[in-house]
Amino acid sequence: MYSSNPLYKAIAGDLIQKIEDAVYPKGKTLPTEEKLTKIYHVSRVTIRQAIQVLVEKKYVKKRQGSGSQVIFSKNSSIIERSAKILPFSEEMRTLGRLPSSRVISFQIIVADKKLSSQLELAEHEPVYNYKRILMANGYPYCFEEGFIPVKPFSDLTLEHLLTSKIAYFEKAKGIMIDYSHQIVHAVLPSEALCTLLQVDNKKPLLQVTNITYQTNGIPLDKTVITFDSEIYPASFIKRKR
Repeated sequence: MYSSNPLYKAIAGDLIQKIEDAVYPKGKTLPTEEKLTKIYHVSRVTIRQAIQVLVEKKYVKKRQGSGSQVIFSKNSSIIERSAKILPFSEEMRTLGRLPSSRVISFQIIVADKKLSSQLELAEHEPVYNYKRILMANGYPYCFEEGFIPVKPFSDLTLEHLLTSKIAYFEKAKGIMIDYSHQIVHAVLPSEALCTLLQVDNKKPLLQVTNITYQTNGIPLDKTVITFDSEIYPASFIKRKR
């Protein structure tokens, strides 16, 4: 519960302006409560109330022993990751954002025993392997590595990965997607991935491994998607049958 003192609102507004102006950029920590009390000539209680406003508005996140870290960037805002199976491009357009992707690699490899089992393929069967960054308004939201059987999708091209993979499956191939089985892990990103996603290398990211299934029960593809859940939160729904 906040006091009736309006000072905390004015301080919160000033801090928000400084964050938006990149005086305190994303990834940096705000000055300590002690320093802020001296800057604004107010009590710690007032500073804490102001910081709480920033937390609620998703400008900062409190970290145990580290203060308040800025999580806002002008290039990004928090987007709820849909629980539905939607193309990333459709998800972003629905939110009024311009989707794009950058393909890092696209090649044919031989499926190992584990991948063959997951996609119900003969061992050593060829599969497409790609890596791409999915972006909205030019900002990187997630890194995706995918595996798709070559045999049923011999006409898959780089262009499909630059636009919409799901649109290719559904419209070009007439496939009906039923569901995806997802496994979620927290991972520490490599230095290369930090650069690609513009994140701190000490910050855990979410990694979701998907096996997508057609309505006939045949696995369609496997994807491993890594993203910052503070910017692109994952949403999961459980239903009681």
